[in-house]
Amino acid sequence: MLSPSEIDILLKYQQELERIQECTSTLMPENFDWDKSSEELRFLVSLEFNAFSYFKKEDILTVFGKKKIVAIEYLQERITTVNNDLLKGKYYHLLFFFTNNNKTIFNAIDSYNLALEICLNDHKDNARHIRFQDILDLIIELSKTFKYKIDELKAKLIAYLDTEIYDRLKTWIIDSLVKSKLFKPLELKGIPTLCLTIASREKEQRFIEINLLLALNISTKLQNQALIEKINELLGDNEYTEIKQYDGTSDQMAIPHQNNHTYIKIIQYYKKSKNKRKINEAILAYNTNKEKCTFVKFSGASIINDKLTDKKVEEAISIISNQHPKQIISDLVWGDILPFYTNDIIDDYVDRSKDSMMLKLMKPMSHDINNNQHETIATDYLKYNLYAERVPFTAAYVHSILLSAIANRKISCSKCTRILSSDLFLGIPLSVTRNGVKIEYTWLEMIKVGLKDFFDQCNLILKDKAPNWTITLDILSLKFEGILRDIIGLVDGVITKIDKNGNSVDLLLDDLLRSEVIGKIFTKDDINLFQYTFTNKGLNIRNNIAHSFYKPQDYTAQKVIMVLLCVLRLAKFRYIWTKNKKSSVTI
Repeated sequence: MLSPSEIDILLKYQQELERIQECTSTLMPENFDWDKSSEELRFLVSLEFNAFSYFKKEDILTVFGKKKIVAIEYLQERITTVNNDLLKGKYYHLLFFFTNNNKTIFNAIDSYNLALEICLNDHKDNARHIRFQDILDLIIELSKTFKYKIDELKAKLIAYLDTEIYDRLKTWIIDSLVKSKLFKPLELKGIPTLCLTIASREKEQRFIEINLLLALNISTKLQNQALIEKINELLGDNEYTEIKQYDGTSDQMAIPHQNNHTYIKIIQYYKKSKNKRKINEAILAYNTNKEKCTFVKFSGASIINDKLTDKKVEEAISIISNQHPKQIISDLVWGDILPFYTNDIIDDYVDRSKDSMMLKLMKPMSHDINNNQHETIATDYLKYNLYAERVPFTAAYVHSILLSAIANRKISCSKCTRILSSDLFLGIPLSVTRNGVKIEYTWLEMIKVGLKDFFDQCNLILKDKAPNWTITLDILSLKFEGILRDIIGLVDGVITKIDKNGNSVDLLLDDLLRSEVIGKIFTKDDINLFQYTFTNKGLNIRNNIAHSFYKPQDYTAQKVIMVLLCVLRLAKFRYIWTKNKKSSVTI
């Protein structure tokens, strides 16, 4: 039973929820203290809060399933009292998970459609295209899944594009249509022309590009070659607006490097447009600009540890990729230039966030590649979600450095192999005896095939061809585990355990990464990289490859770069020279 003060808190919260216009919200009730509130108020506030989460039935039932009847009664009562159609749709949507009654999901879709019309006609808000698309995407997803009024929805969306709504709202509608695959290509044959018209009226380069790329997407599906060539020419023309003027001063030395990247994109677009005159003009401009590129002496992480502006990033890529090959490899091995969040930053964030109201209202869950859910420790959830924020940028940054270094002939497979063959890196001579036979090897020999394939794929990219990362990722990810096992064994760490049948078995990678000796060899930053890349705290690459869960589309450059960084990071191990061991070590 709620106390009078708790009833007041809940009523005021419900009144605030009536004003919500966005599909997601972090609105919390005023004067609400989780620790001092009754279990009933906690439950109801958590239910309201989760109504604006990204719905997943399994998660909702895990959190609220034990009080399903209470949740159903509360939501049914709320549906009869609210006036906000978006809020009503959210309640119906949530109610469906508890009742599994299709009528409730149909009511949710109808309510979302009413909310969409209100948003469409909110002419005072000239930036409503973002929240409009969020509601629209929700309607499309549910309508497709439950096969509800699809033809009616399609007709309405096409009608929207024929009305006098502002251009950016039309762009976002078209974007949703393309993403949803709700329409067959022939049903959208008039859309590329509309996109070109919108692009011609746009003033901002980014929005011009968005419309042109949408037009190109549909034209490619329609196999309209003439239109494809025209759009690629327009994309090239649009990129010219990104070329910056360079006054020759040291303050602007990054500009020619940025322009180089832009000219390459322009040339690629013009090649696809088959416009020889514009191709030749762009190549000439590229070569002229290239002569303006200059380099300064680079000092470690000074650029990357500064604010990550485009200028700093481009400057860093150019400078690092033009260093001596051994310096490039060393920078990647030690990782000081990489803009991952440091462990100190992560620990501070976790410490400040671990008692947050969000974690009390929503149970942290993770989902594997097969969409199985697993409850996650709150501190791990916070830690690796923060770590993940910098992964896409860092992987793309490293990939750009390596592609630039390869293009500039600063580094190649043979140069990289020669550097890593040193016993300062992965060339430590090792041996193992099997069945009385002594086998001699180095860690470099274990990864050599994967390393060669990495450079082969990079060279394909530089030739504007599609790479296939399967061999690289499969080999390097599995060899990481083998090398790490060797390292732990060399420092007398535990690498086996006794199973329930009394047999000695090798520890799994997750167990190895929890080994006590790991912390004596590698830093916390290193271990965060390993844990995020290989375990279910992050990408879980080792498990997904070992069990063949990955399909061809799952083999991405980002995963390859993360694994490559992990393998290179193992080269920090200096057991031989720090411990003064003999020149060959027996495992």
